[in-house]
Amino acid sequence: MLIFIRLLGGKKDMKLKKVVISALGIMMLTSAMTFGGISGDNFAASSENTVYAAETTYESGSSTKGYTIPNAKKYKMGKVVNVDLDGDGTKERVKVRIISRAEYGDVKVGIYINKKRVKTVTIIDDGAEYFNHYYYITDINKKDKKKEIALTDFGPSNDDATTFYGWVNGKIKTRGCIDGLIFSERSDGTFAYSPDRFVSVNGNGTVTTNVRMDNGLSCTLFVKADYKLTKGILKLKAADPIYDMTDTAKKQLESAKEGGYLDYLMHINKDLKIYSEMSRDSSTVLLKKDDNKVLLFTGIDGGNWMRVMYTSGTDDKGAVTGYLYTDNSMIYNPSTNEFEMGYEVINNLPYAD
Repeated sequence: MLIFIRLLGGKKDMKLKKVVISALGIMMLTSAMTFGGISGDNFAASSENTVYAAETTYESGSSTKGYTIPNAKKYKMGKVVNVDLDGDGTKERVKVRIISRAEYGDVKVGIYINKKRVKTVTIIDDGAEYFNHYYYITDINKKDKKKEIALTDFGPSNDDATTFYGWVNGKIKTRGCIDGLIFSERSDGTFAYSPDRFVSVNGNGTVTTNVRMDNGLSCTLFVKADYKLTKGILKLKAADPIYDMTDTAKKQLESAKEGGYLDYLMHINKDLKIYSEMSRDSSTVLLKKDDNKVLLFTGIDGGNWMRVMYTSGTDDKGAVTGYLYTDNSMIYNPSTNEFEMGYEVINNLPYAD
């Protein structure tokens, strides 16, 4: 799983955003992407193995040439595609085209099936340079022989989203709208984002993406999580019992060590007790304030609980793991038996928009 933090807001801040994230060492590009070739509406079998983005040369600003979208194919807006959407053995005539748009602002897009407009959607264009002039035919579940139409939306303040549509009994049905983009390309043929952040259609009934996760500290935190196609709807798979981020946290620490940016990681401002389990009735462990130690988020349940690791900035010896109970930007501190503002307890909390 992956956690990353949004530091800046607009697409035009992308170069600055990349520099800041690289300097702080807090964005860990480790999300798994699966690659498979596509010809027409026949999708190649996906590999069971994952290829980590760190092993590729693709990044924001690099050329998109040669990049293959897993279990999906992109088409220019206005192009007609013949594909069997509902799995009945007969191909539908599909076209998605731009109906109207402003240079900056909303873009109206029409979905046409068999020459009839069946859906009109509004997509937010956060700048002409970054607007995706594509629609996508995807294969979320290879076994059901059905395909989906997917549209991407940059949204306000980088709130990227991809919406999947199915064709059911002659009607267009929304499968789900999830965080992230299947693909993102600038007008000059370069990636607007690193592919590490792309939605991955897995072909096994699941879609993996970076999900904005609710938490009691009101931090902007994302985790790599799966949506499962259940009765035609994409539903987020629940934490069991927590979305694990331990590996990413350790890589975050290593990056900060190598870059000499440990001061930018989280530190506690005062002695703090954390719970040994996800229960306020469980035993507690006292974390003593130590400027040479850092606090890392290693898990989140999407509610009030956050798992943390308190460790040395030089090695993992003596690292302590436990749980924080949070609510409404506050942390419950068993040391004082009171809720305290998060920023009063923890320095460098990743607050963002």
